Amino acid sequence: MPTGVALPDPSSRGSLNLRTLALLRDRPRHLTYAKLAQLMSNASCRPVTVHWIHSYQSNRLENPDVDRIQALYEILTDKCLNVD
Repeated sequence: MPTGVALPDPSSRGSLNLRTLALLRDRPRHLTYAKLAQLMSNASCRPVTVHWIHSYQSNRLENPDVDRIQALYEILTDKCLNVD
């Protein structure tokens, strides 16, 4: 990523993003990035890398995929996200 590029404030991305970032920060230590990547890849049938999770947590993704954020949220909470 080019230096000097300002990424959006994570708080501007909505409550799912904020809650997922908080859950990721406060997750049990046995849930490593590698384990989360494996669980997310299995759940979504799309490969998710440790790099993506680290970049997401560090706010280095300009436009993170909401499907991946939802999958991460569901794994961290062990609940399906119900959207009405």
